[in-house]
Amino acid sequence: MKIKNYVSGVLVLGLILINSSMLLFANEVQHNESQSDEAIIQKQLDGFKEIDQELHKNGIQSTDKDPNLTKATSGTYPTRIGAILVTKDGSSGKLIGHAGIVHTAKTTVESFSDGGVKVYNNNWRDRYNTIYGLGVGSTTANQDKTAATWAYNKRNSPYNWIFEQPELTNAFYCSQLVYKAYKSTTGVNLNYGGGAVFPYDLVRSGETYTSYTKGV
Repeated sequence: MKIKNYVSGVLVLGLILINSSMLLFANEVQHNESQSDEAIIQKQLDGFKEIDQELHKNGIQSTDKDPNLTKATSGTYPTRIGAILVTKDGSSGKLIGHAGIVHTAKTTVESFSDGGVKVYNNNWRDRYNTIYGLGVGSTTANQDKTAATWAYNKRNSPYNWIFEQPELTNAFYCSQLVYKAYKSTTGVNLNYGGGAVFPYDLVRSGETYTSYTKGV
């Protein structure tokens, strides 16, 4: 009887130690993931800060494209088809800010976590406190239009929560949608940092120029 009780006690103690070890391991993993997410978030915040400092120093830019198509001029809110809109307001998980692409003068194509890819009113000036209006320097206005149409054709696609997989073509987060629209139709890579495509990557990209800002 004593042997049986001893064995039972050893088994119980073993289970307690195993459960404790598993709990400690889970807590350590969660802690490491939290630290990693914090580093990713801070990287984006620092990126936007550097962008703002450069804009304050150098000002916004403008470039000419097809004169037969409407083109946003320096300092004018973008309504040109294919123009890119970025804000540092808000967040989605570890993604800071938001991005979209102009589809028509009055509409944009954007992806949100609560609805995926949809068409919205081009009213960012009313929606956001900070805005960066971007163009792609190496493309024509017709290529920009093709990129916007590509994004439009992805409407109703679900939101992509796997930020580290920006090459997916059946689910999209906001900045990934813009990135894929241009890469798929023109081959231009707007991903400044590689890996996950964050909104600030689109602004930092050497392929884009900033023609409009608000609140930065």
